[in-house]
Amino acid sequence: MDDSIVTTTISLLPSDMVSIASTTCDPLAAGVFTYSLINQYGCDSIVTETITLLPSDETFLTGTTCLSSEAGTFITSHFNQYGCDSIVTLTISR
Repeated sequence: MDDSIVTTTISLLPSDMVSIASTTCDPLAAGVFTYSLINQYGCDSIVTETITLLPSDETFLTGTTCLSSEAGTFITSHFNQYGCDSIVTLTISR
């Protein structure tokens, strides 16, 4: 009776871990999100996305006038240097 030896080679297929950083002006979209996917080898692939909230701006200005037709509160919307809402409120009193 002859003895035989069987050699088995097992290779570990790679899994992936990816981190993505992005920004938003929307407070509801900010946070850390983790997604579980399958990579091209059939192994787990974890993607972690960190979305940082960019600041919006609000400015209040006041002034006076002699004409009652020019008095009131005026609100305008703009975009700041980050592309987020920038609200300017101008209150003119008599």
